[in-house]
This record gives sequence, structure tokens and C-alpha cells, in this order.
Amino acid sequence: LATPTVRSGESRRVESYVLAKDGREVPVEWHITSTFDSTDRLSYCFLVGIDITERRKAEETVTDLGAGYKALYEKAATELEYYRSALDSTLSATVIYDMKGKASYTNAAFTAMFGWITEELQNDQPPFVPESQKNIEKQMIDSLIQSSTPCKDIDTKRHSKDGRLIPTRLSASLLHDQKGVPAGI
Repeated sequence: LATPTVRSGESRRVESYVLAKDGREVPVEWHITSTFDSTDRLSYCFLVGIDITERRKAEETVTDLGAGYKALYEKAATELEYYRSALDSTLSATVIYDMKGKASYTNAAFTAMFGWITEELQNDQPPFVPESQKNIEKQMIDSLIQSSTPCKDIDTKRHSKDGRLIPTRLSASLLHDQKGVPAGI
């Protein structure tokens, strides 16, 4: 066992293997404390070895789990990118809201049609819903949340960012998370 240089009173830890009577290599963590006299000669060296076999097994398990979680994360990221790409390439203007009404996504068609980007839709009331349509939209969203029944082809109007009033056909449905809980509209 090669021991690192340890000053008087300091303690160091070193890992190595020892050979057990049955021929197995056993991982050991050594705790080393040394004391030197006034002439810098070693007075004594105290070594304690601790069998760390179980810790190594636990570390391997954590490493294996980490690799599994990383693979799951990469798969989820790939699928998210696939769905985002599909949404981005659709010609239908699309906005996705969380269950609190905050926009979490707008596609290029939405921005091209209305001029708004996701970051501009973070307030409580979407700025593109005309005053005359707000109660109708609230009722539609409340009904959608309560019944989970999609709303299809509802004729309405929306303001563009430059102030135009655009006739629009609206469809909406709930989006669910991996547990089936509503996560957005």
C-alpha cells in the first residue's frame, strides 16, 4: 500500500484492494493518520481499513440507474423534439396553454397569423381575445376542463398584434401528462 504524504495530525483516505483468505479481492478504504517528531521523523502511523464492498455495490447500482435514467431522458427529449417539430410544421395556428392559462408554446403559423410569440402571452388574459369573446371563451374552456370533450370548429374572432380583427375557426382539447392528468389546453 503506497501511502500519500500526511502531515502530523492530518488524516487521509486511500482506497485499495486486499486479498482475502479465500482469494477474493476486497475493496478497502484506508484511513491514515501519522505523527512526526520535531526532526520530521515519523513517530507513528495509524491505519484503519474498512471493507467497502457494499458501498461499491451501491455505487455500481447508482451508476446503472443513472445510465437508465439518462437513456429515458434522452428518449423523452427525442420524442418531445419530434412532437414539437410536428407542431411547428403544421399550417394550423397553434397555441398551448398550461392549466393556469399561461401560454407555453406557439408555433410559427400562429406567429405568422397573429404576430404574437409565446413570451408575449404570459399574462392572465390572452391579448388576442376580443372583449366580446372573453365570456364565450371562458365558458368553452370551463366546459372543456369539466367534460374533457374537445371543442371543434367554433367560429370566433381574434386580434392580431397589429390590431386587425381576424375571423378564426377554433378547436381545443385537453393535453394530458404521462399519468393522464390534464396538463394543458
